[in-house]
Parts: sequence; structure tokens; C-alpha cells
Amino acid sequence: MRKIIRNDFLLFTVVGLMIGVVFFIGSLLYSQNFTLVGYIDAGTLSALLLFALGWFMLISNEGTLDILIYGVRHSQKRLSESG
Repeated sequence: MRKIIRNDFLLFTVVGLMIGVVFFIGSLLYSQNFTLVGYIDAGTLSALLLFALGWFMLISNEGTLDILIYGVRHSQKRLSESG
């Protein structure tokens, strides 16, 4: 059991690092600014994107937005029935 947890952590870390590198290179190539400020901007953008992606995955896995989604669907259903 302990080995599985360790391997999953390593796998998720490597995948997250690869996604971060892709975001970094993509934002660097998009801005075409290869100065120190460009590298800092690309690093900041990739860190923010990774944080947002992780946060959205956590929220969806915990089911935090289920009540909000239910409310929106229920309201849309009621509005479409009355029209």
C-alpha cells in the first residue's frame, strides 16, 4: 500500500511538472519575449495556470459545486417551462 502511494505521488509530480513545462514554453513562445522579464512572465503564468487547474480539479473531485450546478439547471428548467 505504501509503495502504491509513493508511486502515485511520483507519477502525479512528473505529470504536473511536464504540464508546467508545456505551459512555460507555450507562454514564452506566444509572447516572443526572451528577456529576463519574459522568462519571469512565463514562469508566473505557468504557475498560475497550474494552480488554477489543480484548484478546479480539487473542487470537482470534492463535489463543492454540485449545489450551484443543481441550482442553475433547476432555474434553467423552470425558465424554459414558463416560456
